[in-house]
Amino acid sequence: MFTAVWYPNRYDNMAGLFTRKHAAAISRLNDICVVYTLPDENVKITSPLRLEVNNYEGVNEYSLYYHSSSIPVLKKIINFIFFSAAVIKLLRTVFKNEGRPDITHVNVLTRWGVVAYLVNKIYGIPYVVTEHWTRYLPQKNAFKGAARKFLTKLVCRNAGKIMPVSELLKDAMMNNCDLKGDYEIVENVVDDFFYTPAEPAKNDKKTILHVSCFYDEAKNISGIIEATEALKKRRNDFKVVMLGTGIDYEPLYNKAKEKGLLDVMEFIGEQTPEQVKEWMDKSDFFLLFSNYETAGVVLQEAIACGKPWVSSNVGVAQEDTENKNGITMNAGDVKALVEGMDWMLDHHMDYDLNDLRERAKMYSYDNISQKFNNIYNEVLNTK
Repeated sequence: MFTAVWYPNRYDNMAGLFTRKHAAAISRLNDICVVYTLPDENVKITSPLRLEVNNYEGVNEYSLYYHSSSIPVLKKIINFIFFSAAVIKLLRTVFKNEGRPDITHVNVLTRWGVVAYLVNKIYGIPYVVTEHWTRYLPQKNAFKGAARKFLTKLVCRNAGKIMPVSELLKDAMMNNCDLKGDYEIVENVVDDFFYTPAEPAKNDKKTILHVSCFYDEAKNISGIIEATEALKKRRNDFKVVMLGTGIDYEPLYNKAKEKGLLDVMEFIGEQTPEQVKEWMDKSDFFLLFSNYETAGVVLQEAIACGKPWVSSNVGVAQEDTENKNGITMNAGDVKALVEGMDWMLDHHMDYDLNDLRERAKMYSYDNISQKFNNIYNEVLNTK
């Protein structure tokens, strides 16, 4: 049984897509079902629980939308009551339709972790935890509240395995937040089609690709715009292609427009994963300048396509200590970003495409599926 806090839903098909891909990878070697809850103001209080069942790549997905209260004083209490009712209904439904699970796989703490802990105590079903959340990072510093800290520590101590998606996140959880447990890194997965070889890009202008959710606090696209403005004063043989959309898309687009950069910056909007792959193939290198990332799936996808990166020192880029996959700089250092972009425009062809793809195989469906399967067997054998 695979629990999710973030997952594609009726309102946002891109939410928690990395979680769905983990589930799809696991399904290659295990029978798996997903349970997911979402507070929904459109669900009436007269019928507060609405269950939807879907199948994605052989995975049964149980999504329960529950009534979300808007009463100021009682909102948290009422929503917790409905969440609890949603959990009970989901567990009953899954146990009836799928059978009693051998293991619970929690995705993102803390609420579903407490559920898994209670299921373990009542039914003896062990649980493991995958964590993605940036709140543990010192840059974010959002792991707060005495009750949350107590419950999270309790869940972690009793988990069969805790699986952050990067060494950076593991370090933050263990050292910054004092979450003790048995840790093992299991990375985010990259779709199989990203590994399909393509001919080297042939562009009139060298093409730099950026993909993100356009949330400027995290992705620092403002910094990319500033760096592009400075780089444009040096040379005119490049363009920066911006894929994605989000809450800051319009103001960031207007910022680039006001600076007169639309001749070297193209804002394409949201693209499917398959379209991202096409843009990767047409680019010369990948660009990321986030203030913080727990992993950075787009970095993984870039090297799967054989494209080096210029990135701030976040997520998996921080683990590339020998700069085999590209070059990094400190988050927020716009001057260093300009130098990095300038250098890579003249040296991207020095990176061997096959070497990059080979290193990216660690993120493949088959490899991640086997990692999870080995951990499940270890936890079940320990039990």
